Amino acid sequence: MSRVIRSRMVRLLAVVLALTGLAVVPATAAQAATSCSSYGSYWNRGPYFYAGLLASTDQRRTVVLDQASPYQTVAPGYVHMWHSNGPTNNQRWCLGRYENGDGSYSYQVRNLQTGLCLDVQDDNQYAGDPVWMWTCKSLSDPTVWSQMWGIKSNGTAGTPDGTKTVYYFRTHSDAYCLDVKDKGTADGTGLQIWTCSYAGNQLFY
Repeated sequence: MSRVIRSRMVRLLAVVLALTGLAVVPATAAQAATSCSSYGSYWNRGPYFYAGLLASTDQRRTVVLDQASPYQTVAPGYVHMWHSNGPTNNQRWCLGRYENGDGSYSYQVRNLQTGLCLDVQDDNQYAGDPVWMWTCKSLSDPTVWSQMWGIKSNGTAGTPDGTKTVYYFRTHSDAYCLDVKDKGTADGTGLQIWTCSYAGNQLFY
């Protein structure tokens, strides 16, 4: 097909689409938030990234919590460990803080790019339950606890990025911790909850 004929066909298609009220737009990712406050005043902490201690040490580079491609903005989405790409916005997280009755705090952890929250799958709280991304729940939702994490420091550790304070993410029930599955260190390793051991696959910086 000649360049002239192709050009005429493109113009004709544009006219037809204009007359029918349609438009051709490139396939792009959903419009992402540019700051945590875009989600409201509750989400006023961050954005942060969370690097896994064991994976980063093993790969000798920063390996972080990452909402997996194709970055769904509608649940479910999937979260895994991946080397830092900057970090990019799918690797950055906003916190919503909730004060517990004893004065301690729990946090919902929301992905900056997609707006989904770190969630224990199907609201369960058993060792080995997968962690995925789900619609952020209202504090009035009786199942919101599947998204509440106590983020607590556990001293310091040497990392590829220098000596850093390390943290663990404990479920609201205090029974389990966020855990990189099977102590995996490769990009693409998934997450689960597991009995707290405070080993490198449960520590983040």
